[in-house]
Amino acid sequence: MFIILLFLFSCNLKQDHDLEPDWNAQILGPLVKEDLSINEVPDIDSFAYVNAFSLEKDFGITQKEPIKIKDVPEIGPLSLPPNHLDLTETFKSAEVESGEIYFVLTNNLPFDVKPGVIVKISQSGDPLDDPLVNHELPLGLPGNGGVYKMPALNLNNKILLPELDLQILNFATQKSTNSEDLDPSKEFKIEVYIDKLKFKSITLSQGNTFNVEETVDLNLKGTDINAQSLSGKLYTFANNGMPLKFSLQLYFLDGSYTVLDSLFNTDPTIQEPEIANGVTVTPKETKITTELNEAKANKIINAEFLRIRFNAANPPDVTINKDNLLKFQLTGDLDVAIKK
Repeated sequence: MFIILLFLFSCNLKQDHDLEPDWNAQILGPLVKEDLSINEVPDIDSFAYVNAFSLEKDFGITQKEPIKIKDVPEIGPLSLPPNHLDLTETFKSAEVESGEIYFVLTNNLPFDVKPGVIVKISQSGDPLDDPLVNHELPLGLPGNGGVYKMPALNLNNKILLPELDLQILNFATQKSTNSEDLDPSKEFKIEVYIDKLKFKSITLSQGNTFNVEETVDLNLKGTDINAQSLSGKLYTFANNGMPLKFSLQLYFLDGSYTVLDSLFNTDPTIQEPEIANGVTVTPKETKITTELNEAKANKIINAEFLRIRFNAANPPDVTINKDNLLKFQLTGDLDVAIKK
């Protein structure tokens, strides 16, 4: 955030020459500047997938109630049913600048899983011998709640596609000579996380809605002074280089982040840029002028923070590059009456 202020002062002395002047400060210039890129948009910086394999559904143990059994035989080695991870509702493809992928296994089965289980995660077009993830468990996984987290693999400079295939191979359990509670609802669970994503570019596949919120410092008075009143105009500028149409609202907050008031009665629209084949050709600037009436000025004069909230919906198949920016600026032309 950048704050650039120009102050012009004038004062009126009382006739008895007591040094208790009234001051008028004029504030001219930008109050807040912020740039928004695709990497500040939430909901597309991480994805999660969870699947579980139960004794009843996937291992053929079909009794209706849990039973206690001794000398539980080994299961496997076998391949668990493959799974398809589908993120096509969010994007069609992405060029990743940085990010990571990992999985977590939780064994709630009543017996231990042997070492050597292999987890493969691949995407369409990957060579069969070069999946996105090809990880073998170095140790066994205890039953009744044992957890294994794979060390994260980086996705730097990779092309990420929205459809992934998950395979768990060489799955085998230890023979148990103890008396075990065999509950057909018990599961072996895998959670896949694609996390901390930063994009060089991403092609959004559907008309998704995105909400972006940023809170920044703000001082409408310019200095730590005893301001009596505030008047003038606020100018909102938005130069939109992202192929999305945004609506905007600004909230003025006090020192405890309580909302004092919003700037706009109705959320204005920030126009989308000129777009060709889903890609920004020319950014478009939107300017909004707000005259501060007395009621609103009295509410926001002591604001210490500004919350900027953008809402956006994209048409299908737009591609956003990391250098497509929405440049936001709030500029003031304000008069502040000060009592010394």
